[in-house]
Formats: sequence, C-alpha cells, structure tokens
Amino acid sequence: MNDNVAPGYRLVADRTTGHMVPETVPVERSQFYSADGQKETDLH
Repeated sequence: MNDNVAPGYRLVADRTTGHMVPETVPVERSQFYSADGQKETDLH
C-alpha cells in the first residue's frame, strides 16, 4: 500500500483520466482500521 495515501483510503485508477486517485475504502474493509486510523492488526 502506498504510504502517501491516508488511512481509510486506497489508490484506484480514475475511470476517465486513468490517473491514480485516492478513494475511500468500503465499509467492510475500513472496519479493519481503529478510530485513530491505525490498522488493528499488523500483517507484515
């Protein structure tokens, strides 16, 4: 994951421009982040 992207966001390709843009992570994925934006579990 790109470190320049804020927690709770991911980079996706914009459908019209093709540029990589931040997008909010769907609720089912954002539940893995705690309230302060840190991951609950470290998968490294």
